[in-house]
Amino acid sequence: MTLKFLDKLNKQSFTVHSVVLRYRSSYFYKELENATTNKKHIKTVRKPNISAQIFEIILKYIYGGIINIENSDTKTIYELMISANELELKELSTKLESYLIEFKYSWLRTHFSLAYQVTGTDGNSSNESTETIPYKNLKRIQKINNK
Repeated sequence: MTLKFLDKLNKQSFTVHSVVLRYRSSYFYKELENATTNKKHIKTVRKPNISAQIFEIILKYIYGGIINIENSDTKTIYELMISANELELKELSTKLESYLIEFKYSWLRTHFSLAYQVTGTDGNSSNESTETIPYKNLKRIQKINNK
């Protein structure tokens, strides 16, 4: 099966195995179940908030179970964490969250506005935003913002 992944800037097709995606991600299990296949047997997934570059890294993780962030800049690692969380790759998002807190804590504090989006609040813990629900599992990042 070919998966056409559409982001904001460009269109990119990836040849993937739907069985692998469904097995590794409950998000893809649901998404691919409902996606229609065109005449050429291509399913399209639209994720405008995930770049093709990040999606390619995630695919490597889905297939290989490992990820190399050694030469990645911190913003890319942060975007990868958010995207992994959104795609319901809990193990990956948790590991990236731990890495950012342990090794890039000062970056998180300096880029407070990005990290603040993860909390899903306007500063009051009782006033959650529905727009940031995909970030609900990133509890340790949320605690940084509450300090």
